[in-house]
Amino acid sequence: MGYSEHESQRHADLAEHIQSFWVLDAGDNIVTPMSTRVLPGGCTDLIFTLDGSVAVAGDMHFTTDCETAIVLGPTRRGYVAQFTKHTQVFGVRIRPGKASAFLNEPVSQIADSFAHLDEFWGVTARDAISMILEERSAHARAECLANFMRSCLRKRRVNCDATVSAAMQIALDIPTVDEIAGLMEVSVLDLQRKFKQHVGFPPKLLCRIFRFRKAINMLKYAPAPKWADIAYECGFFDQSHFIKDFTEFALISPLDYLSETHLNKALNFYLPNASGLV
Repeated sequence: MGYSEHESQRHADLAEHIQSFWVLDAGDNIVTPMSTRVLPGGCTDLIFTLDGSVAVAGDMHFTTDCETAIVLGPTRRGYVAQFTKHTQVFGVRIRPGKASAFLNEPVSQIADSFAHLDEFWGVTARDAISMILEERSAHARAECLANFMRSCLRKRRVNCDATVSAAMQIALDIPTVDEIAGLMEVSVLDLQRKFKQHVGFPPKLLCRIFRFRKAINMLKYAPAPKWADIAYECGFFDQSHFIKDFTEFALISPLDYLSETHLNKALNFYLPNASGLV
């Protein structure tokens, strides 16, 4: 079983909007259904189930069937995705604040939820699924989907907001909404309205998610982490606030998360987080 991401470097014209294309191939060696924890990061994914099925438990309970495509909006909580052998999924991860350009609808409509792609693309969604199914390699599928997304950008009715894009660039270093709004020379209310439309979340929540994602990235290289040091480096007030936020977003404690990822690596089916900043 394998999971891989392909950065959008081959599609430089889309790099501003797309973080990566990705593939999940469960193979045929899985005896029982397997699962992976997916963590929040502010991104939106277009997900094409090519074979098998994927089931998501929790608040967003849903199942994707073979030869279907969905839009999975940005989430504020982690969730567990379960799949069986032969499951093959192809997707594209859209950067925070950029999905509305492809969907022509406010991202707030799909925050913490999902929708079938044809609700946004109409018959184009079925054409995309058919063409992607015909391709036999991840690179060919990425090229095919990239062309559909270029078409969306040419026809778009909703543009990405420059203020939101600039605000997200400084959100980790300047974690208060008042300070961000002041630097952007907009009111707090206007910034919140823009974030709701283009990101799906208030700016304060996204700042918290970004700090959480920074902590997750640090844990990749810290086999024996010092929680207080990570809390300080990521901008948390103290260790207790770090543990509280981590548990809220991941739905498990930092210590349990480490145990889970180490176990999954040992079993050779750990997947990198499938929704978030890398």
